[in-house]
Amino acid sequence: MKVFLKSPNIYYPDGISTQSTKDGKKNCIFENAGMLSNTADSLAAFNIPFVHKADRITNLEKYAAGDLRTPSQVETILKQYPQTGRFMGSIPFNWTKDVKKEEIPERTNQIFDLFANFARSVTCARNNHHSNYKKQMDECALNLEKLTGERTKMEYLGEGTIGRTYKLSVGEENFVVKTFFTNPVGLGYYTRHGKGAEILSAVYAKYNAPKGYFADFYFGKFAKKDDFDGFMVTKFIDYDTAKTSYVKNMMLDKMTEHPVVCGNLVNNNSVLDTVVDYGEITKGGLANNRQYKIQRLIVSALLSEDVERFNNICKQYEGSDLDNVLNGLSKSFSLVSLCCYDDVTSLGEDEIKIVTSDKHNRMFKMIFSALLDNNNQLYEDIVKKNHGKTEFEYVIRIFNKNMTAEEREIFARRVRKTELEKLSGMLSKTGII
Repeated sequence: MKVFLKSPNIYYPDGISTQSTKDGKKNCIFENAGMLSNTADSLAAFNIPFVHKADRITNLEKYAAGDLRTPSQVETILKQYPQTGRFMGSIPFNWTKDVKKEEIPERTNQIFDLFANFARSVTCARNNHHSNYKKQMDECALNLEKLTGERTKMEYLGEGTIGRTYKLSVGEENFVVKTFFTNPVGLGYYTRHGKGAEILSAVYAKYNAPKGYFADFYFGKFAKKDDFDGFMVTKFIDYDTAKTSYVKNMMLDKMTEHPVVCGNLVNNNSVLDTVVDYGEITKGGLANNRQYKIQRLIVSALLSEDVERFNNICKQYEGSDLDNVLNGLSKSFSLVSLCCYDDVTSLGEDEIKIVTSDKHNRMFKMIFSALLDNNNQLYEDIVKKNHGKTEFEYVIRIFNKNMTAEEREIFARRVRKTELEKLSGMLSKTGII
């Protein structure tokens, strides 16, 4: 018997499998569905949606997607239900596009195990140099190429205090594989960092964060405190694939609540407005999804300077959720307005597109980020790739490498002052302040 249900895209052992299709749709197949039992009472403390075969296996991904879980919570579940698989997520569609449907579960298992074995083989202390593991990288790439039929390459990418990353190229697509050190600096296992918490954060963000705020999470394996096979596979993000926030006004962006937040946006943990690291993840401050929807609509109306649209939103969503969003924006503006820009002038008419146009705003952010990081190579790449584009020529004319650091700082302050003035005007017109 087969029952088709909507479910997170994950392959589960013992006859439960799903796969992302090329158009993003998901199918889930439960073999022997009569064996499924929904024991909600016994699992109320864990909020686990399905228990399989006499309470021996749980749907770990659905549990992680439901709330921002802790490693200790999952360890408790795995102890109570020891046959629960620790793999979560789904492999990219192109990796099995030529595989027969009935063979996809087996191929998925092979790929999951390949990466778990790779993680186990390269897990090490921080002082072990990455060059010591070139053989393991080459073997992993070769074995994955055999399984996918796509030309594959793996190379060292970088490392931090928690783990090490590798760039994985499969066909025309690029990914990042993250493994974890045995001696992370200053951050123990039971924090929001590391081989347990970060994959839980990635799964939660996948289903709860706005698309593009984080690098796409594909799959990985949760690791208990004494496990050495934990890993994550995410989308490789560079300046061509990174997103910029739809909230172009940075001052307004600082005022808004995000459903999922990274509290560690330092040390290259983001590219433009896309977060590429899943450490130190927390939930936003709004109470429910309806409030986030209202906030998104309100912010969009403020950005477009459309008072009539704002008033219509308020009429449609009148009630406590709307009140909470508006009160939050008002309080946040009180803090933002303390920023003092009396030493600079606002942007002129020939500069204003930097804060009003999506394309010009993105180009400014790219150039600004390259110069802020003193990344001359990136700056030259941006110049070479975008030379001749209208928005590039506009931005490079008024903000460029030839300016002194002080001149660039003054210009950045002028941008923020302009944002603040535009924001203050709209908040006043709408009655938020």
